[in-house]
Amino acid sequence: MTVKRWPCRSCGILLGICHLLIGTFLLIFDIITNAGSQTVFGIIAAILFILCALFAFISARRLDKTAQLLLGIFATFAFLISLCMMLHSALAVNSKSDLLLGRRDIDKSTDSGTDWSPTSVYFIYTVLLCIGLTEVTLSLATIIVCYRSFNETYMIETPESPYSILVGNSKSLPK
Repeated sequence: MTVKRWPCRSCGILLGICHLLIGTFLLIFDIITNAGSQTVFGIIAAILFILCALFAFISARRLDKTAQLLLGIFATFAFLISLCMMLHSALAVNSKSDLLLGRRDIDKSTDSGTDWSPTSVYFIYTVLLCIGLTEVTLSLATIIVCYRSFNETYMIETPESPYSILVGNSKSLPK
């Protein structure tokens, strides 16, 4: 019995590598800096990114609808967690920017429960914001690739419109 190859294989491998790199970096970064940022999204997001990478590699190896479904589900959760992490970091960067620009006195401001300086906490949240923005985009691309794969729109040779690339044109698909 031959295994059917996924036509979006190169996209799956590229998305898997990106998810794995960002997930591993975020895991290490959050372990080191969680005492300063006290964010709740770092470890959860890193685990979801690594799981997305695992399912992307499984889907790239062979055409498995279950692995693609799990990739789509975990990419959706990763999108939502990344969005929460991005918004949380953006709010923290916005509130700490007054300290960095000298509009408030650093001595009067305290980060509850941390011994980290406000400047380093500001940079930690800036890095988390950049990771969140990158992973929101990457997760959205993964969701679109999974959705196209479920509808088998990769078989459309001459698309009638950009919308038909996403939803597929059942008349032109081979039976």
